[in-house]
This record gives sequence, structure tokens and C-alpha cells, in this order.
Amino acid sequence: DRQVEELLSFIAEHAPVREPAILAGDFNLDVDFNSVFDPNPRPSPYALRTVAQMKERCRLVEATSRIRGVRTTPDAAVAGKASCGSGDPDIALQCCKPTFGYTGECAAHGPAETRLSSYGDGRLRSKCDDAIFFRGFYGVEVSEDSLVIQDQARPDPSLTHLSDHWGLRAALHVVGTSASPSLGSVSATAAASGFRSKRRLPSL
Repeated sequence: DRQVEELLSFIAEHAPVREPAILAGDFNLDVDFNSVFDPNPRPSPYALRTVAQMKERCRLVEATSRIRGVRTTPDAAVAGKASCGSGDPDIALQCCKPTFGYTGECAAHGPAETRLSSYGDGRLRSKCDDAIFFRGFYGVEVSEDSLVIQDQARPDPSLTHLSDHWGLRAALHVVGTSASPSLGSVSATAAASGFRSKRRLPSL
């Protein structure tokens, strides 16, 4: 938890709490699934502590919990009305899906990825390690995208995916003070290769 404490201190120092912010990446959350189709995530104690501290100390909410676990209207999002999970929907981690490991259970996601994700004990697994946190935005959509490489594009038959992680994407609207919930929009992507954001601002 020392690294989380350092990260929280860095955010507090460089991102004033009243300003919009996005934080995305591989947090090694260690949320387990029995399979890629398992609808019942099992968050580690570390994952629950990290998500709770992000919200309590930095007012950053985790994207899958806020977007999937809260009714999709700006008023409901602010009020925090849950549609899945129990307790505080922002910190329950009951709406996330696997972002690490490809087991080959679904043809659309590609074959089993064995070059990277089986490193260690050789066991294939489905886990959620990655996350997007945000504040000052209204979450519109979040998705986990397979990074499978098509057969004809593989430099080697054993290289089946761009990464052992999935791409995690969120579409966010900037929350305004007017009646409209959006003054602009941001799309954020967290993946093993890094974080990218693209912001479209309104014309003045």
C-alpha cells in the first residue's frame, strides 16, 4: 500500500480537488473471475482499499462502478443510485470485467494467450487489474476491448495479442454548471501500453 499512498499524495499535490481529473493504468487490483464470462467479481482487500481511498481522499471514482453501477443520468450519477452491487456502488467493484489474461473461452477474443499471461505457474486466468478513475466528468460508456492480433498480422504464430492485458476505454463528458450535463467530452484509454486521452472542447 506504500505505492498507493505515494500516488494519493502526488494527486493531492498536483491535481487540485476542485478540478476535473482522470487517472488510468494498471493498478494490479487483483480482482478474480472464474472465467471471462463470470458475472461475479471477487475483489482483493487491496483493490477495495485502493478504490475506497481514491474516492475518500481524492474524490476519484472508478469508471466501471460509476458508469455501470449507477443509473445513466447525470442526476442519478451525482446521487449515486446503484443498479448493481450492494453498499456504496462506487467502491464495491461489482461491475468490472476481466482486463488481464486471455483464456480462449470466447472465439471473438482470440485464442488463449500463453506467451505472457501464463508466466509463473503456467496457469491461464481472468483478472481485472486495470482501472480508470475520474472526477468532474459524467461517465457515458466503458468497455474492455480484446487486443487480439489477426492471424495474417502476427509476426509469429505464438504472438496472439498485443498485450496480456485488455484495452480499457471510457467515454466521459465534462460536467458543466448549466442545465446541460456536458460542456465537452473526453475519451480515455488505459492499457498495458500506456494511457491516452483525447479531448474535444466546445467552440467559444
